[in-house]
Amino acid sequence: MVTTTSSLFIRTSADDLTLARVVSQRLVSHRQKFNRRVSFTLNLREALAAAPSSLTDSVNQVEVFITAPVSIVPLSEFTESEAQTLYQATFRNDDRVRVLSDVLPAAQISLVYGAAENVCRAVEEAFPHVSYHNALVPILQSGPIVHSDGLTMVVYGHEDQTDVVLWEGRTFVALNTFTTHHANDAAFFILGMMQALGYEASDFHLSVVGEEPKREAIVKALEPFVSATGETLSAEFSKLPYPLACAMRMSPSR
Repeated sequence: MVTTTSSLFIRTSADDLTLARVVSQRLVSHRQKFNRRVSFTLNLREALAAAPSSLTDSVNQVEVFITAPVSIVPLSEFTESEAQTLYQATFRNDDRVRVLSDVLPAAQISLVYGAAENVCRAVEEAFPHVSYHNALVPILQSGPIVHSDGLTMVVYGHEDQTDVVLWEGRTFVALNTFTTHHANDAAFFILGMMQALGYEASDFHLSVVGEEPKREAIVKALEPFVSATGETLSAEFSKLPYPLACAMRMSPSR
């Protein structure tokens, strides 16, 4: 059962905008398609106007999860003051992007990424206290779904991409994001990543997460090559984007 929290959780992607919050032990959410013909500011205003008032009443803190490519930096080599330089070494320099970073002590890595400045400003104009996170953070913080000493690969398919995280026991090994327009694309890159790392498919426990129908489509595409398990969320979180559901489940307010 969920408990009352004053935090509002927002997840942005190229396809949609999702708002979620727990109010009086009940999960309240609103999800709408992103209208690319208008600005993010207008999309956010429309989402807030269409959402139940309980989503936005008396919000003290907003946690925004940004879907964006990341540069992975070993924690031992990361300093926040160098995030801008690290970002520019990996991605195209763009004054319209705010460079952000997330530190993940358990995985011993930091993620450096960018969020569109107009997105940040729109959220900050609507709410006073805002924190930003990459959408991969809740998945990485959740760790391997199967706790064992062996290899676990967690696969998250969403929009036109697939994120693949590899763990050895509780130790983070690798993260890759692939552009995938079809479940067969995801299977191709997953198997290719296994081969590139020098493993056999049988070496892994493979967990596929995310929403239907993409999750089961990836499981089916992998069936001829490797056994994969489709991991489902509880009913209360099943309508949320997977990273947002993970974040809310792990929130200390729960």
